[in-house]
Amino acid sequence: MRNLIMALSVIFIGSCSDCAGPGISDKQIREQALDEAKEMSNAYMNKEYRDFVSYSPSILIEGLGGEDQFIEYLEMLDEQNLEGQTEILDIEIGKVLDVSKEGTSIQVLIEQKVHSEVAGRRVTRSDSLIGVREGMNADWKFLNVGGGGDSILRVRYPYLHEGWDF
Repeated sequence: MRNLIMALSVIFIGSCSDCAGPGISDKQIREQALDEAKEMSNAYMNKEYRDFVSYSPSILIEGLGGEDQFIEYLEMLDEQNLEGQTEILDIEIGKVLDVSKEGTSIQVLIEQKVHSEVAGRRVTRSDSLIGVREGMNADWKFLNVGGGGDSILRVRYPYLHEGWDF
């Protein structure tokens, strides 16, 4: 279960080259962020790890030793989860709960449910994703904040919206 939590706590990134500037409507932001989050989770579920890694920030990739090492890490987690009788069955991306815009920075809080089977028992874990897009032509970055703890996340990512509790 620990490896499952670690895998789900990985930081996600999605590209969004057609995103507009700060004048973009909340409806457009919500649609774009949800589309990107779904693409990211589909890549993970389909074990398309090279595609999944392309959604990840460079700091995470570099921290794991590069793209190939990141893929090896994901494969290792997958093997450990199966050995521990844990299988992720589905990652359900819910609705956008909130949108925050400050200058050209946009953040969204998204519902997420992870459905798994642990030792023959079905388990659903409710998490949140924070989508962050810094700058007009920047990529969306997604942080899984399930079980991360507010203080830990705020130390690592001080730019996160102050009004959200994790």
